[in-house]
Amino acid sequence: MPESPPGGWRRFRDRPLLIERERELAAAATAIEDEQRRLAAQYIELRRELVEIHQLLWAPDRDGPYRKTRRPDVAGPDPIPQPLPNAQQLHGRGLRPAVLGSLTDAGRPLTLVEIRRALHLSGHQLGPDRPAKQLGDALTYEERKGRVRRVARGTYEARESFDTPTAWKRSRP
Repeated sequence: MPESPPGGWRRFRDRPLLIERERELAAAATAIEDEQRRLAAQYIELRRELVEIHQLLWAPDRDGPYRKTRRPDVAGPDPIPQPLPNAQQLHGRGLRPAVLGSLTDAGRPLTLVEIRRALHLSGHQLGPDRPAKQLGDALTYEERKGRVRRVARGTYEARESFDTPTAWKRSRP
């Protein structure tokens, strides 16, 4: 990448190189995002099958001989990964556009766990105090405004059409 002149202005002859580099970076980022979406869909299917198998193997035995034994956890990685080391902490007004963005990017209904997973993988994290409540409050606010629809308990989807002011579009992370 060419060095910046002392005054901070780039020379006109450097612009084509910078524009080309910008296009390369944008194409690489788009390819990575497409791969992440493909992997996320595959992960969700694997996780659902793991949960189904776990329920078949370790069915709750309410009144049987094993009623006081603890069932093992579902095999595999945690459903919500640890946030990235330099993740941006979100709460309140800043959390709502990030949640709405993850729902619109998914293009399908997401559970609260999937929304939180998408936030962590996109470089965000919820505040340390009661993160599930923060997420629920943000989704309740968006549902009242008509931007999100509650499909089932703990499952939300973005509405296809909603009026968003320009400031809302600009505030999206």
